[in-house]
Amino acid sequence: MAHLLAFKIRVLGNNQDRFWRNRDNSITDAEKAHIKAHLLKALQEPNGLLAAQQAVLIGKIARKDVPHDWPALVCHYLVLLSLHFCFKRRTICE
Repeated sequence: MAHLLAFKIRVLGNNQDRFWRNRDNSITDAEKAHIKAHLLKALQEPNGLLAAQQAVLIGKIARKDVPHDWPALVCHYLVLLSLHFCFKRRTICE
């Protein structure tokens, strides 16, 4: 299962420029929203290789879509960072 997910991420990452443009063969806005939502849910991937590939893909998409088409990305990252910092701080202090 992890190999299939890694393959999907790599294919989309390698072809993201072609798929993401507004052309006849590009994916729809609904499909883009679905991909973005799935990537945000998958940020807590325990597999380091998959997490790294997803982070690269998020970066590629963010370069084109933030802030106009993906304004929630920055807020989502800030929440994740604050939760991670609070968890680490709590773990260190206890």
